[in-house]
Amino acid sequence: MVLKRLLVILVLAGIALTQSDDKAKDNEQHKNDFISFDHNQDGNVDAAEVRTVFPQISQEELSAFFIATDKNENGLIDYDEYLHASLEHADGNLNLDDLQIS
Repeated sequence: MVLKRLLVILVLAGIALTQSDDKAKDNEQHKNDFISFDHNQDGNVDAAEVRTVFPQISQEELSAFFIATDKNENGLIDYDEYLHASLEHADGNLNLDDLQIS
């Protein structure tokens, strides 16, 4: 459930970014969304910061979210990865079954 909400945030942010005429404003909104997760303001979002925003997230959901978003597999989500994930799923064709951990 929480994973779906996280991914909906990414999808909606991506849709807003691709549909708007004002790219600078959209980029600023994306940056603000990212900053709301980055509690220690180090430019990265780690699992603990995601848990702070979504304390009810399961370990499975958290792992699936990082697998889908953390492209360089360093255990952190930077702004570029966040933005890429948002844009990648902007069409709404996100298959949550692909994100499940066995």
